[in-house]
Amino acid sequence: MKIAVITGSTGFIGSHLTLKLLKEGYEVYALIREGSSFKMELSHYRGLNVIKGDIKNVEIILEHINTCDVFFHLAWEGVNRKNIDNIQVHEQNVLYSMKCIEVALKLNCKCFIHTGSSAEYGIGQNGMFKESQKVKPISAYAKSKWLFYCKASKLCLNTEMRFLHVRIFSVYGINDHPWSLVYTTISRLLKNEDVRLGKCIHYWNYIYIDDLVEGIIALYDNSYKIPKNDSGIFNIASNDTRVLKNFVEEIHRITCSQGKLQFGAIEQTSKEAISMQPNINKIGIITEWKSKISFEEGIKNMIEKMEGD
Repeated sequence: MKIAVITGSTGFIGSHLTLKLLKEGYEVYALIREGSSFKMELSHYRGLNVIKGDIKNVEIILEHINTCDVFFHLAWEGVNRKNIDNIQVHEQNVLYSMKCIEVALKLNCKCFIHTGSSAEYGIGQNGMFKESQKVKPISAYAKSKWLFYCKASKLCLNTEMRFLHVRIFSVYGINDHPWSLVYTTISRLLKNEDVRLGKCIHYWNYIYIDDLVEGIIALYDNSYKIPKNDSGIFNIASNDTRVLKNFVEEIHRITCSQGKLQFGAIEQTSKEAISMQPNINKIGIITEWKSKISFEEGIKNMIEKMEGD
């Protein structure tokens, strides 16, 4: 049985990843802050071990286990708009994340996977993003993700632990953040309310949460194939890249709402209207993984869950 450690397991991506690992038979050690709770019912799954704490005192993991196969690091403060440029918050993220690396090394972990962000790329040429290109992060959040990659990859270079940095593009699905564009659009349209939007003329990419976590696990399963001199950076996105307005109009069609889409009602800055056209050839070569769930199917899954709550 493989042993996995995970931080950020109560978050949107983390809770889905934890559930998938448990279903696949992993022994999972989840670092959870006091007072936090899972967004999904996981207590009936064998193999879940809850460790009370957070990345500020991540060393507490060493009191519960002495080895692990893979360490998934998802915990990261300041991902909302309020703190996205809070330098102090993101400096602490890097500091505590480096402690996670140190703990993983003490556990003789074979692979450390960190969830980076497409925001690290900044403004790319025609919105095309490839792992090998130079990054130009804009926000403090994006800069801290890139800084952690630089520090962690250097520290792991001469160790037996493989460091992988997964750059995630826009993910959506059941239990999505209530402030996300997809969630708020569905929520308002189901109430037949109008939706105020920006122009939505930039290119975008959405990946369903189930596809994302399968991609992350597939990357770990095939990490032995990755050349030692590889950067360890991998884009994870779907094959569906199109103008954002098209995605929003599809949600409107699926909901059959009487609410109107008010494009251009919200003025956006250039930072908020960056096109994203991810290149995902690299992860496909290593893992043969590819997204399976269409945007329409994903939206219908979300609607079914939201209407049932």
